[in-house]
Amino acid sequence: MPATMNHNLYAHFARRFAEDRDRPLLDTSDGRSYSFAAIDHRAAQIADVLEARGVRAGDRVSVQVDKSAENLCLYFA
Repeated sequence: MPATMNHNLYAHFARRFAEDRDRPLLDTSDGRSYSFAAIDHRAAQIADVLEARGVRAGDRVSVQVDKSAENLCLYFA
């Protein structure tokens, strides 16, 4: 990998996001569907909150959350 490549989880997935950002990224067993755009938007909202609370790039954030589609956004943030 080139030295300039970003290795965080969000960057890994963002490189593979569909060109049609309204396509589903995730479908859940309870029938909900999340598009690439929706996941990206929610992750950005969470990232903004974390940044407002003093979290900076490179900081580590520890969370204890249930496994869910919604918490995928937290991991991306």
